[in-house]
Amino acid sequence: QSTVAQWIAMNRIAELHATHAWPTEGTSSGVDTMANSDWYWEIKVMNTAEEDMRRIKVGVKKGKEDKTNIVSIEAYLGKP
Repeated sequence: QSTVAQWIAMNRIAELHATHAWPTEGTSSGVDTMANSDWYWEIKVMNTAEEDMRRIKVGVKKGKEDKTNIVSIEAYLGKP
């Protein structure tokens, strides 16, 4: 489960990089299907001390109501 959850989180971060979009600060969530299962993710976009940089935190859990993430990954995104 942790491997698939990591793939989901890394895909979310890769999508942000690939779109060259400048994400607004806040939280978004969704569901992806992989390995015949649904995986629930949440992305938190936060400002940093550097105005041209965003901190991205992605958490992935198996069940929608689960309290604990299986995987949590952080990354930084520079302004395009």
